[in-house]
Amino acid sequence: PGITQERFLYLKKLHMDNFSGGMKTMYLVNTCDKEENFYLYENGELKKQKGYVCFYERNYEMQEYMLERRERKPIESPEKDKVMKSIRSIIQEKEEMRQRRKNSVFLYGISSFMAVVVLVIGINLLNSYEKMKKFDHSLLKDPRYFSDGRMDAHSDHTYYRCEEEREDGKTSFRHSLNGLWKFHYARNYASAIPGFEEEAYSCKDWEDIYVPAHIQMEGYDAPQYANVQYPWEGHEELHPGQIPERFNPVASYVRYFHVPESMKGKRVFVSFQGAESGLALWLNGKFVGYSEDSFTPSEFELTEYLKEGENKLAAQVFKWTASSWCEDQDFFRFSGIYRDVYLYTVPEVHVYDLKIRAIPDETLKKASLEIVTKTWGKGKLKLILSRKGEILLQDEKALDGEDTCTWEILNPLLWSAEEPNLYDLDMEVYDENGMLQEIIPEKVGFRRFEMKDGIMTLNGKRIVFKGVNRHEFSSVTGRHVSREELIQDIVTMKQNNINAIRTCHYPDASPIYRLCDEYGLYMIAENNLESHGSWDVAELTGDYTDIVPHNKPE
Repeated sequence: PGITQERFLYLKKLHMDNFSGGMKTMYLVNTCDKEENFYLYENGELKKQKGYVCFYERNYEMQEYMLERRERKPIESPEKDKVMKSIRSIIQEKEEMRQRRKNSVFLYGISSFMAVVVLVIGINLLNSYEKMKKFDHSLLKDPRYFSDGRMDAHSDHTYYRCEEEREDGKTSFRHSLNGLWKFHYARNYASAIPGFEEEAYSCKDWEDIYVPAHIQMEGYDAPQYANVQYPWEGHEELHPGQIPERFNPVASYVRYFHVPESMKGKRVFVSFQGAESGLALWLNGKFVGYSEDSFTPSEFELTEYLKEGENKLAAQVFKWTASSWCEDQDFFRFSGIYRDVYLYTVPEVHVYDLKIRAIPDETLKKASLEIVTKTWGKGKLKLILSRKGEILLQDEKALDGEDTCTWEILNPLLWSAEEPNLYDLDMEVYDENGMLQEIIPEKVGFRRFEMKDGIMTLNGKRIVFKGVNRHEFSSVTGRHVSREELIQDIVTMKQNNINAIRTCHYPDASPIYRLCDEYGLYMIAENNLESHGSWDVAELTGDYTDIVPHNKPE
């Protein structure tokens, strides 16, 4: 339907993965109409695939070009003439064949070679059509839009390629992107530069900004302290489902980079350990994804967007988004990329999520060591649990997907704030051929926390918390706190008989949690949620319409 027989080339039934675990049947119609569009036939409908042109080069090497039509302007590309010439030659060849075999059913007249060409092109076309994404700024006010293309959360363990890297504490699986980035500041989205993320748009003459840092600590915008009230109050009257428009700073970042040699040919990801409060990401002009949650990492896979030579990584960070209604913590209000940014890759067999639980029984004479792993690829895990050279456990386990292993440890030294005893847990991951893939070192402390008659106890004894509420803060760099400042905070607390920290009211950067294990501090870790600005007035008026979250489905 909708295509004349003279222009019809080929009809192929495809059983395609529908990208959500099932299968669907569709028909690829390889043809072009007068406007040179391709069509997809599915469920009785012929759908125009406008803006996508596929062709094959010599030597039968399959190639695909996604030529995007913007504002209905004609495609301007050096490949266009070559593409159209190839397509027209196929049409002419088919028409000549049809004339020679007028009395036969012409659907079976295409050679097996052409069938393979069209089928592979069609599969690539469908895959590309699914992957083609665009950023929609209007979604930032929708609380249901907080993750687009973002990797699932996983443990923050460090893994090394070999023993030498482990001893040095530097892993070649990571490549830091900290340092100077190109930067543009705008008071609102309407003032930001449109199309800056495009590969052809050069940002190399922009101003420099240091990453990680708050833009307010780098000369843009200004730090603002607010306790209960929302930071836009008195400037714009807003309700949940809206975000500031007149003043809502937009920070546009660009970093040009080359893929490190050790990462070429491998899967490559980027990790933003903290960006406040919403981050949109592009690579070489292609939209990669979007993420909210100012205080947990945002990670994306870059593999399919990378190219040889120089790559252009572009990000926009929005000061206030829909999530800001739930990020009303009583602190200085900042924005920007304020925690570390790095590229990382993974070996062929990789433990990407790791959970370790070391819990004594009620007698405190023996303990259970449980390790849960989620693995990409298949292989085996070799582990050694030791303390000061004395080995308590040595074992091997198979790795395949999600695995749970448990061991019994006799007479473990117990961990507490007063005696922070830790064991060394060394894990080596091998592939099925016995080749070392990665080394994962961790520290393990055995402790039993429980409630007894309404009393919190640790290792059978009552806990007395002598704690502090701690904001992640530096007088020099805001919420980007150096390791030296962090250790100084912890040492000062220990010197003053403080034994507990409450993160208020959001997750801190990763290093503090391991340092609490090492120095002996009880960690009361809060999630990223504070919305008292929405309910303090409601308590007086009785109007709960604008309270968030307040059991609202969104």
